[in-house]
Amino acid sequence: MSIALCLAMAQRAQAQGGTAAALEGVQETIITIVQILFSIILVIGLIRVVMKFINGAPDALSSLGWLVGGVILWFGFQFFKDDLVGTVGGEGGVR
Repeated sequence: MSIALCLAMAQRAQAQGGTAAALEGVQETIITIVQILFSIILVIGLIRVVMKFINGAPDALSSLGWLVGGVILWFGFQFFKDDLVGTVGGEGGVR
């Protein structure tokens, strides 16, 4: 009876390890996708701001403000992600 119980607990521990590894993969994928989206949006925004300054558009400074806001948002995301990794990280945690 005790051998069966030990085998069942070992199998359950392995299942939890597999679940943690799968969740870690999902977390890394989501973080990578968000970083890529932020990068693409910021590059497009930078190109639009430069084009507005070159063309002398009256709302160029407003667009520059939105771009700076986007960069601050990206750095905030990076800080939050790094803080989360520091708090929850470790074995089986967020990376």
